[in-house]
Amino acid sequence: MADKVDLVQRRRGVASIAVFIAGLILSLTLYAVVRDLESRQVRAEFYLDAELIVSSVRNQVERAQNHLRAIAAFFSSSDYVNRDEFRNYVKHMLEGDTSIKALEWIPRVASGQRNAFENEAEGDGFPGFSFTEKHAQGVMVPAAPRAEYFPVFYVEPIRGNERALGFDQASDHERREALRRSMDIGKAVATAPVELVQDKEQSRGFLLFYPVYEQDTVSLDVETRRNSLGGFALGVFRVRDMVSMALKILDRRDINVQISDDEAARYLHRHWAASGQPNDYQNISVLHQQTVLVGGRKWTCMASPSQGYLGKRQTWNPIAIALIGIGVSLFLAGYLGEKERAAQSLQQMNESLEQRVARRTREIEDRNRELARSNESLSQFAYVASHDLQEPLRAMHGYSQILSGRYSKQLDEKAQGFIGNIVDGVDRMKTLISGLLNYSKIGGVHETFTEFDTGELIEQVIQDLATAIEESGSEVIHNGLPSLVAERIQLGQLFQNLIGNGIKFRNSKRTVVEIAAARSETSDRSEALPPGWVFSVTDNGIGIEPQYLDSIFIIFKRLHDRTEYRGTGIGLAICKRIVEYHNGRIWVASEPGQGTTFFFDIPDRELA
Repeated sequence: MADKVDLVQRRRGVASIAVFIAGLILSLTLYAVVRDLESRQVRAEFYLDAELIVSSVRNQVERAQNHLRAIAAFFSSSDYVNRDEFRNYVKHMLEGDTSIKALEWIPRVASGQRNAFENEAEGDGFPGFSFTEKHAQGVMVPAAPRAEYFPVFYVEPIRGNERALGFDQASDHERREALRRSMDIGKAVATAPVELVQDKEQSRGFLLFYPVYEQDTVSLDVETRRNSLGGFALGVFRVRDMVSMALKILDRRDINVQISDDEAARYLHRHWAASGQPNDYQNISVLHQQTVLVGGRKWTCMASPSQGYLGKRQTWNPIAIALIGIGVSLFLAGYLGEKERAAQSLQQMNESLEQRVARRTREIEDRNRELARSNESLSQFAYVASHDLQEPLRAMHGYSQILSGRYSKQLDEKAQGFIGNIVDGVDRMKTLISGLLNYSKIGGVHETFTEFDTGELIEQVIQDLATAIEESGSEVIHNGLPSLVAERIQLGQLFQNLIGNGIKFRNSKRTVVEIAAARSETSDRSEALPPGWVFSVTDNGIGIEPQYLDSIFIIFKRLHDRTEYRGTGIGLAICKRIVEYHNGRIWVASEPGQGTTFFFDIPDRELA
């Protein structure tokens, strides 16, 4: 009898130890899983922040190139531009943009013209003006005699750039090479990182040259370009200010950023967060790296989170879950011997588990609400930024119309063409901004779901597209479409975009666009779809290459040049967002040269 009792006690002891070991393994597994999930979430948030920073820098570089392109067009379309006219033309470009250290006019001056240019500058209020170059010791000295010069003749703002005025860009080897490349290809060319002569801090920046020719360069060969070169529009930019502006706009000063020039193997700027230390970018686990093209050069933008960035987003949840799990394991192991206490322990464990699940659920809900607020803030940011962009566009359009109206008799055909290009550019930008506004408004809090007949909605869309359908000789077919509960305006936009794509990307055959619908239970999709309707929009147009089927819904993604098919690259991204707002999915099937079919499902929904 005693042996049987001893055996039972030993079995209970082994069971207690086994329960504890199993609980310990489970606790450590939960710790690893929760820690990994938290790390993934932090990395995902960081990659989004880093992508926004790089996009902001890329946009600033594009804006800089547009400024120089405008200055070059201004000089090309004018017989002569004096210093005051240059100042008035560029002053709006400098307002609020600290990254622009200077905007300059660099004329091409032959050796025999040097005295005339120096005398002209003195007459403009710059006594003692002369062409200069940098001595080996870094001191500015009069430029040595040479066949031709490329001096800084106009510069804005003057204050802070006095040392640059008169500096011969061709006296520096790297700048001379950039001048030559820009002259030969007729495009903007950037220099390697340079020490800015007008910056007392000797910080690094880059120069961007844009050539100005005395005749149209479309049909010019290299030799003709060289002979007809009149000078360069030059921008001097400090990368530190570009990065600071991006971090300030996004309120992400706790991210480390480094921008380097690949060809020169030198960095342009390094930003270290206040809570961080300089990192060895070869030895960190969380790193975002992207390439930005600037005037024919490749920049590498690298970003990494600082300790402060990570610390704000890391929680004690993994450790707390592990400790709770270990505690529960000890609790079970200690009371397994008694049947009544084991039952009580199980009950307590279930209650504790329910509380943890409820607490974790609340934490997830809080994270979801925080993500929703973040998305709302991003949408509001896009909406406000797009509205702010409308004002300068209206001004450009208005002034272009004034120039065309008031001075049409004084402008030659070439100048009228320039004005037409400005108006076309403004119209394209308005279309792009309108698309961004539509994209940012999808999923707003004021959307209303109603029940309506999709067949009637299609007829309304056909009326809206009547002009395009008639001009292209297209036909839109639909029959037996259902009634459903959805956001009517958004679904109309969805159908209009897809039908419009079928008309736009047509081939030589007569275009036919067919809209059909079927219950999702009869769909041939491999994965299960929720109860609802699956719509298809089929055309017999040019089709889509297989390698692009997964990327066509990315915003701004274009498969064709703007000269072949007009558009902004936003339409299909808007379609995807509308479908996802209705808790559906959208996909595409296509055969090049035969046509394309877009599918999307709208799950059933009851009116509130």
